[in-house]
Amino acid sequence: MVFYINDNLQSFWYNLFMLKIKLRQIISIWLVIFFITPNILIARTADDPLNGELYYLNEIKVESAWDYTTGSRNVVVAIIDTGIDIDHPDIYENIWKNNNEIIGDNVDNDNNGYIDDINGWDFIRNEADPNPKFDAGYSELGIDHGTIVAGIIGATGNNGYGVTGINWHVSIMSLIALDGYGNGSMVDVVDAIDYAIKNGADVINMSLVGAASDAELAAAITRAYDAGIIIVAAVGNEQVGEGGQDKSVDLGTSPRYPVCLDGAIGTNYILGVGSIDINNRKSLFSNYGHNCIDINAPGEYFYGLNIYQPIFSDYREKFNGFWSGTSLSTPLIAGTAALLKAYRPSLTNQEVYNLILDNADNIDSYNPAYTNKLGKGKLNLAKIFNQAKDIVDRQTGVIVTSQGGFAPYVYVYNESGEIINQFLAFNEDYLGGVNLTIVNDNNEQNIVVAQSKGGEGLIKVLDSQGNLKTEWTIDNFRNAGIKLTTLNNRIIAWSEDAKINFIEIYTLGGELLNKFNANGPIYDVTGADTDNDGADEINVLTMGRVIIYNQMGTIDYFIDLKSTAGSLAITETNIITGSHVGQKPEINIYDLDGKFIRSFNAYAEGFKGGINISSQDNNILVGPKYSGGPHLRSFDILGNLQFEFFTLDQKNNGGINVGYIN
Repeated sequence: MVFYINDNLQSFWYNLFMLKIKLRQIISIWLVIFFITPNILIARTADDPLNGELYYLNEIKVESAWDYTTGSRNVVVAIIDTGIDIDHPDIYENIWKNNNEIIGDNVDNDNNGYIDDINGWDFIRNEADPNPKFDAGYSELGIDHGTIVAGIIGATGNNGYGVTGINWHVSIMSLIALDGYGNGSMVDVVDAIDYAIKNGADVINMSLVGAASDAELAAAITRAYDAGIIIVAAVGNEQVGEGGQDKSVDLGTSPRYPVCLDGAIGTNYILGVGSIDINNRKSLFSNYGHNCIDINAPGEYFYGLNIYQPIFSDYREKFNGFWSGTSLSTPLIAGTAALLKAYRPSLTNQEVYNLILDNADNIDSYNPAYTNKLGKGKLNLAKIFNQAKDIVDRQTGVIVTSQGGFAPYVYVYNESGEIINQFLAFNEDYLGGVNLTIVNDNNEQNIVVAQSKGGEGLIKVLDSQGNLKTEWTIDNFRNAGIKLTTLNNRIIAWSEDAKINFIEIYTLGGELLNKFNANGPIYDVTGADTDNDGADEINVLTMGRVIIYNQMGTIDYFIDLKSTAGSLAITETNIITGSHVGQKPEINIYDLDGKFIRSFNAYAEGFKGGINISSQDNNILVGPKYSGGPHLRSFDILGNLQFEFFTLDQKNNGGINVGYIN
């Protein structure tokens, strides 16, 4: 059995050269209209200079999704293909890294059966280099294929260079099962699927197709689905006739694989993807049928990443086009699935399938000859995320403490406001308030609590059930109160007195690792990889500015924000601030360069008690800093309210500290 990439792109391109010219004229006219039409609500856009070539981004309404998330490097997409140019300047930041392997030591450090597999694996040559290979007999389509697909899913977005993928941030695992011409064996595809399962892939993209299958491939698909992986595959292309005849096949009578390998009892294991043109008509080359095909997306005239190998005269450009085929529709669906997993990590694969399919646009009226034979219709990310925003991540619990005046309990709630757990952080007679943070270490969540004003300077590390693991005191912060945040598996401590400008870093065992003076006053601190260099920095919020320090306490740079910022959270893609006491209760959202995106009120505009905030993925948790009742609220990144309830005793008007716990 031989698999092959399912595109006859160049021949199709020449046949439809004039259509391509017309298409680009249509796109140019549309863009002019877009820019002169007034918009009340402006969607988030990427600044990549070649995005004007990517007409399909508008067709699938991706900018509506980017308002909610632009992706996450915690989401891993395995691309089983001809290899990816992992050093390409517009995607190298989004290439998966196996952090459990040591590069170049010729040892299988993570005991997964593969030596030095840092970015993936080449199953044809049984080697760690997952770049495309210029073997004898390679074709332009074959050698470029995996890189084109990878760029559609995850070319680095909003970096002022090249193009953007559906995900600005993602981890792409390169798994070679097809050679430089585009052919491959079933054994290699099966091995690649099993590698993706073993090494934590969330999504598998297979822009490949074969005319036959066997039990081993079916079993591998089942293993991947049972592991919770979202599996996306192309329905395949057929050669377009000389006169433009549609010679595509009905998959109900002539199935293709792996796309048709759904469960024996009707379970939808694989999202089968077909191609449509800019007018929502089935592409002439794209297969169809009552079975196997689930969804359609644009698949014609794609511009994107090209392998950059300047020693070869044909590969001295980093971008090229224009390609067509169901191979290109497929990564649009895989990229959508990755965005959904970034936004709601607890979604199951079947829930992702349902969100994508239930929100598709019906295109039967554009394709009367294929009524009920094009799956659910056309991909629509605006509708998908409009539904996804109402889903509360099941992994999310919220943790709350009082800022003073009440017994020092730690409360854990679900999103319905029901108490899941509660325990004392300190002696019951201590009423000075409790500050807290959550520190993950070796897959265990540690609840770290510290005494607020009037305490002994005591810090405790508790397990998730409130059992004491260790404790120590910080004399320098005695009486002033200790605030806490997380730096990887470390603890950052500073004083509630904003005029005390030094910061201390501790291990979970209480060992002081570093101490340095920061430019103050210090309003808030958070540990985050603000510059996307792979290492977390110490981000200190002071007067209208975030100052970014490295872990040695040296200033790297700073970002100017609104002067109203009194509390700080940083995600993979956003800086989020809550207002100071005395200001209107505003949440402001910026990108990581400090560019303002949007704002919304966390409470009624008359409330001016300040806001404590916490963020996890794309959720924002808020509580009043001073005055007001203990009113906890959760928002998505657009400011849509997800849930709210009153915590503790409603008479508590001293403010609450809030955080997420899984």
